[in-house]
Amino acid sequence: MVLNLTSYEDLNSCLVALGSFSSLRTLSMFNRGIKLQGDPPDLPPSNTFPRLVDLTYYQPYSITVGHLIHSVAHTLVRLRFDITVSDTEEIINLLGIITNLEELCLFIRPVPEPRTTEFVTRRTQIPSLQRLELQMRRFKGYIPSDGRHSLLRLFAALAILYPSVIHVSISGIPFKMPYVLSYIQTLSRIDSLSCEDDFDGLPYTCDITLPTLTMLSTDNPDILRHTKTPNLLRLNLWSVTSPLQLEGLYLRCLVRLSIRLSGNEPLTYSLDPSEYPALIELSVNVGWTPHVWVQTSLILLRKVTITSFLSPDPHGNILCVSLLYNPELLPSLQQVFLSDFVEWDLLFLMLKQRNFGLKGVQKIRSFTVPFIPIRISPAFGLSPRRATKPRRF
Repeated sequence: MVLNLTSYEDLNSCLVALGSFSSLRTLSMFNRGIKLQGDPPDLPPSNTFPRLVDLTYYQPYSITVGHLIHSVAHTLVRLRFDITVSDTEEIINLLGIITNLEELCLFIRPVPEPRTTEFVTRRTQIPSLQRLELQMRRFKGYIPSDGRHSLLRLFAALAILYPSVIHVSISGIPFKMPYVLSYIQTLSRIDSLSCEDDFDGLPYTCDITLPTLTMLSTDNPDILRHTKTPNLLRLNLWSVTSPLQLEGLYLRCLVRLSIRLSGNEPLTYSLDPSEYPALIELSVNVGWTPHVWVQTSLILLRKVTITSFLSPDPHGNILCVSLLYNPELLPSLQQVFLSDFVEWDLLFLMLKQRNFGLKGVQKIRSFTVPFIPIRISPAFGLSPRRATKPRRF
C-alpha cells in the first residue's frame, strides 16, 4: 500500500498510471524543466484518489491538474501550487470547490504578457482554511498600475473565500501595496503574520489595525509605523539598520522580541522600558557587526540570547560587564545564551556576584556558551551546556 508518492514526471503522461495508487494520501509533483508536450490523456474516473489529503504541484498549470483537483476536492486538506499570474482566474475557480482546505501555499511567477480574463465576483466561503502562504518571484518586473491586473483580483478573491484565516505569510509581494493592506485588514481572526518586503519604491497609502494579531515577523521594521497591533506578543524583526526603528512603537504587551541587526556602523540600540514593559525574552543577532549593542533596563526580562557570526565575538563580554557593574538593570534575568566564548574572569566574577553576593536580583540559572569548564560550572549553580553556532541567514 503506497501512501506517499513523489514524481518528477509530467502529470499529463503519468496521471492514468497514478490511478492505480488508490490509497495515496500525499502526492508531490515536481518539474524537471521539460516542457509539457502532447494532448491531455484519457483521464481516470473522478474517484481515483478517495484518500488524498495533501497535494504539492510544481509543474506548469494544465487542464489535467484541474481535473485532478476536481477529483479530490472533497478530501484535500493541504495544497501547494506553483502558478503564473495568468493562471489566477483558473486557480480561483478551483479553490472555490475545495471545501475542506486547511492550508494553502501559492508560489506565483510573473509572465511578460499576462492574459487578461473577465473577473467574476464569487461569494463562496471556506471557513476551514487556517494557514495561507503567498510567495512571488521577481515582483519588481511585475507592477501593473491598472485595477484589472491578476494580483488584485487574486487578493479580492482570497478575502471572500477565506474569511477565517489565522496564519498568513506573504513574501515577494510588497506589504504596502493597497490591495495587500486591504486584504490583511479584512482578516478578523488573524493571529500571526509573516511578510518579507524589501521593495522600497512604493509609499504607504494607509494605516491598518490588527487587534487580534499576536505574532509578527518582518524584514521591514517600518511596517510597524503603519500597522497598529495593540495585542502583539511576539515580534521578529530582520534587517534592523537604525536605533530609530525600535523607538516610538509602544508595544506594551510584547513578551518576546527577536531582532537581527544589519550594517557596519558602531551604534547603540536602546529599548525604552516604558515602550516594552512586559518583555520577558530578548534575542539579538548581530551578524557580522562587531561594534553594536542593545542597551536596556527591563525589570521583567528573564532570558537574553546573543548570536553572531564573529569569532571572537565581543558582545558576550559586554553583557558580562554590564551585569557585573549594573545588575539592577536586568533584575529578573535568569537565562543567557551566547554563541561564542567570553572572558572567563568576567564570567566568573559576574556569576559570583550575581548568584551569591546580591539581593534583590534573580540568580543566573542557565548560562550557555560553547564551553564551560565542567569542574567550575557546578560551583556557580550551573549545569554545563554547549551552544551551537548560529546558521548564516
